Amino acid sequence: MYDTQTAPSMELVEAARIMREAVRERVVGHSVMDYDWVYDGRPCWRWTAFTHQGYGKCAVPELGEQLAHRVSYIVFRGEIPEGLTLDHLCRNRWCVNPWHLEPVSNVENVMRGEGVCARNARKTHCKHGHELSPENIYWRPNGRRECATCKTIRNRNRPKKGDR
Repeated sequence: MYDTQTAPSMELVEAARIMREAVRERVVGHSVMDYDWVYDGRPCWRWTAFTHQGYGKCAVPELGEQLAHRVSYIVFRGEIPEGLTLDHLCRNRWCVNPWHLEPVSNVENVMRGEGVCARNARKTHCKHGHELSPENIYWRPNGRRECATCKTIRNRNRPKKGDR
């Protein structure tokens, strides 16, 4: 049972439905199925309108400029849970296929990527082959991790002050 004071009017509900349909048509109208890029049996939808840093952008009535993949997810799948971001499972920033997008935490999104931080965080051994276990990691004051074994060897081989 709706409270008549807080329940949306039928006109408002219908207006929201019409706007959602118009935005869906805009997403579909500015994208093409790219069968060269397929994830989980579904082709990417290549955004063909304006892009910035590889991500599609579009104007949405009442909201202004938005990231196209976020708009696509919202109009086809529903709201993005608060505090989460969308991960492109297909690894294509320009893809607006809502079934290629998954809401995840920002940390999870970065760790799934191929950036320097993600690649380094996934390393299990240093460049000299020592395991990067919790016991063998030295955390530097700047927050970066270092192989404790390598640090010990380097310090042991460093000339003493009086030996220079």
